[in-house]
This record gives sequence, structure tokens and C-alpha cells, in this order.
Amino acid sequence: MKFFKIKKIYKEKGFSLVEALIAISILMISVAAPLKLASDGVRNTATAKQQMVAYYLTQDAMEYVISIKIGNRLENNDILDGLSGCVIGNVNVDHGCEIDTMDNTIKNYPTVPQENYPLLDFDEVNGVYRVSPSSYDESRFSRQVKIYEKRIDPDSTKILEARVEVVTRWRDYKGEWQDYILISNILDW
Repeated sequence: MKFFKIKKIYKEKGFSLVEALIAISILMISVAAPLKLASDGVRNTATAKQQMVAYYLTQDAMEYVISIKIGNRLENNDILDGLSGCVIGNVNVDHGCEIDTMDNTIKNYPTVPQENYPLLDFDEVNGVYRVSPSSYDESRFSRQVKIYEKRIDPDSTKILEARVEVVTRWRDYKGEWQDYILISNILDW
């Protein structure tokens, strides 16, 4: 009779294999979900950082073009003087140019499409992106400036309006190309 009681107590206090597997599954899900959320958060933060850098690189080139236009206007020159290497349709300009705003240089790659443009260099110490070959580390960003003449004064052949397109391109964490494009019209006024 004692044997029966022991067996009965043993049955009542133990876990079955199914109960143990269910408990382990619930534990794994409760641990995996926060890890997935944290992983997604880190990835989204990295993506947001890349988008912000692309935005500022694009804005930097656009403001450089606008400052050249303003300087030309103040000196009564054509608004695109000094930017002819970026004007689509000019001799040997099919794919725009790169502008290094740090040393005021324009590099033209006449036969190179955007996906083959050289990557900008990055100086981590000063936080500077450069076009010029340097000892900096290669970044993941390339930048291209295209200018299209829109309206020309028929009497003086002076450019009255131009469309400026700046494209910053980079590879995301999946290795896919991402583009940030900024388009603006500049006027001779």
C-alpha cells in the first residue's frame, strides 16, 4: 500500500515531457522577441545614419552650386560659369561631375555612369568627406552633380534657368544601392 502512495505522489508532482517542451518553447520565444527587436533597432539606426550622411552630402553639393551661381550673378557672369564640367550636353559631359567642396575642384567623368563613380574618401578625425585622392579611408558614398540648361535668352545666349540634380549613392547593409536625389532650379536673378 505504501508503494501505491509513493507512485501516486510521484505522478502528481512531476512534469511530463510535453509540459517541459511547451515551457522551453515559451521561454525561447520570450527571449528571441526582444533580441529581434534590438537587432532591428541597431539596423534601423545604421540605416538612418547613412540616410542623414547622404542628405548632408547632397545638400553640400547643391549649396556649392548655388554659391557659384550667386558669385557669378554678382560679377555679371553667366550663372553656370565655372560649372561647365557638370552641364549635361556640353562637350564630353554625359554623366555629370563630382564636386569637392573642400578644395573647390570639379572632376568630370565623361563616360562613367553613377554606379561606377569613385567613392568619396572619409577622414574620421575631422569628419570630412573628400573627392580628391587622399590618405583617408574610402567611404560607402559617391556623389554626382548634373546640370541641365533649361532656358536660354535667345538674344544674348545667356542662360536664364538651369536644373541642378545632385545624386548621392551608397550601398546599404544588404549591399543594395540606395540613392538620395535633390533637384533644384537656379534662375538668373
